Amino acid sequence: MSDTLKFDEYMSVEQVAAVLGVSVNTVARQFGDRGGVIDLGTKEQMNKRRRRILRISRTTLKKFIDEHQTKRRK
Repeated sequence: MSDTLKFDEYMSVEQVAAVLGVSVNTVARQFGDRGGVIDLGTKEQMNKRRRRILRISRTTLKKFIDEHQTKRRK
């Protein structure tokens, strides 16, 4: 019996911004706290700002698009 692992592909904030036609800041705000997003950045320290490096799964992006298309149709 062979088990096949299925891995989701992850996209950068810049790639998602290009797909959605919005700024990278908007993507970081919209996706920062969602499930399916990996934050590779650093935490805020006493004299240093937090740096966010997000990777967003294609599944999460598809769910986001589906949710927002549904809201527009109503």
